[in-house]
Amino acid sequence: MLKIKNINFKEKFAEAHLRQRIYEGTSYITLMATIEFYPKFVNDSILSGALDIKVDMKDIHSLKDLENKELSGNIGSVTISVNNDDIWEHEKSDNFSVKLGKIRNRELEIILKTEECELNTKLELISLYTTSSKEEELKESFSLDGFYPKTLEKKVGTSQIIKYFVSE
Repeated sequence: MLKIKNINFKEKFAEAHLRQRIYEGTSYITLMATIEFYPKFVNDSILSGALDIKVDMKDIHSLKDLENKELSGNIGSVTISVNNDDIWEHEKSDNFSVKLGKIRNRELEIILKTEECELNTKLELISLYTTSSKEEELKESFSLDGFYPKTLEKKVGTSQIIKYFVSE
């Protein structure tokens, strides 16, 4: 269920990627989710768009650590992008609440509330990537159980990016 300004929208998809980084010696995980919604006729306009969510968390050392988390306040950002008759409108909120439920078959339950929207859905977990850790360092702060053994690696400038995909 996705509701924006008291209007219900049907979701096209809801997916999430995780980013791991080290900041001042602490490992952080950012949940980055995108939820796109189908066009809907509202007040003589065609509305469609997406919700982009970023939630920063520490003390996450495995996929299971994402379960049953409740966070609120300035914990990241939510951007609502609505295409209103081919004109894009964007609203960003840094103050919101999110409740993460169970993970089943790569799907993470999420309930999110901002002043402008409500979301109650399941996010398909796709990948984890890191730019600040080598694989050995990542394994010290985050369990790679639940990920395929094959990774994608590339070098961008001086950074090494390693991407892991969530297994079924």
